[in-house]
Parts: sequence; structure tokens; C-alpha cells
Amino acid sequence: MSVTREFPVLASPSLDPVATAIVGVPTHPITLDEFWELDIVDENGWPLCAELVDGVVVVSPAPGGPHQSGVMELAVMLAKACPPGLRVLPGIGWVTAARAHHTVRIPDVVVVTDEQVRGVRLADPPVLAVEVVSRRSSLERDLVTKRREYAEAGCRNYWVLLPDRPELIRYRLDESGAIYVEVGRTVGRRRVRVTDPYPVTIDLRRLIV
Repeated sequence: MSVTREFPVLASPSLDPVATAIVGVPTHPITLDEFWELDIVDENGWPLCAELVDGVVVVSPAPGGPHQSGVMELAVMLAKACPPGLRVLPGIGWVTAARAHHTVRIPDVVVVTDEQVRGVRLADPPVLAVEVVSRRSSLERDLVTKRREYAEAGCRNYWVLLPDRPELIRYRLDESGAIYVEVGRTVGRRRVRVTDPYPVTIDLRRLIV
């Protein structure tokens, strides 16, 4: 059984919702296989972002231009400095929790090993996961919810990019490997040299439009 839900869609670079999508999604927890079979689009046929949280499908508006520009620019910077054995990917499904009901997240950018990139989806944590904040409503999810989930899933490095400021916040698992601690925060149109997970210079001036 599915239900029709309405939620705001960003149809312009503005952070304010300017349209509404009507999408049918399951009302009950579903299995991982059922989730992979879903094809969620709006009434015009445009694909929407869907994640699985404890077996429940969560649909988000498709990202706008500033978000996608930040994702692309950051991915290029990471890819240019990427050492042999690692790859940079945008938007790949990652099974962060495999309990009775699964959780599947889709980080905006990940750094993975050559072995991981051969798979359709990630079963093991990436070397680095990055979320780009696209809406005010996603700020708490990226800084709190996903920060907790990615730490529990064992991803050593987690970054959050706020391209409208711009601001880059970097987290790393603590010695216990259980929680993230903030290891760096860069604000403004600046460049920052990062050494973990590998040496790379991030130019925040390129991440804002």
C-alpha cells in the first residue's frame, strides 16, 4: 500500500520552496530489496531523492543549482588530489545500518577504495562522506542525525559543507571509534589545506555561487 504525500520542491536557486510535488510512497516499513526496486519521481517525471530510514522511505526535493555546483566543485578538488587506490564518487547508496529495518543514505560525495567502487552500492563505510546543506531544513539532519549515523556506521571522516556561507566543517571519529569530534572549521572565501583522509587543498571560493 502507498500513500500520496505533498512536500515542497525547490524549482529555483532560492532556498524558499516554490512548487509542490505529489509522490506515492509506501506507508509501511519495507525491505532493502523493495527499496532498490522503487522508482520515485514527481508528477512531471523528474527523479527525486529517496533514502531509507529504519525501513521507512524518506523523500526529499531534488537539489538546486547552488547545491549541485558545490557538490561538483568539491568532488573535482578531491578527485584531482586523490591518491592511487581511492576514488571520488557523487551520490551513491550506502547501507549505514543493517538491523531489522535497514537504513540507506546517499551522501553527496564519498571517497571510496577501488574495491568499493566496483560495487553497485556501499555495504562498508567510505573513507570520507560529505553532505552539502541545500536547505535550512536539512541543516539539523546533516549536523546531527547523519553525523550520528555515519559515526555508528564506522566512517572515519565526515564533512559538512554549507555553500551559501561558505563553511566547511570536518569531523573525525574519536579514539573510541564511536563518535565524531570536530577537527576543523573553515568559514568564508578561503582556502584550507587538509591532510586527512589525504592531502588536498579545498578552495571555498569555488564552492559558492
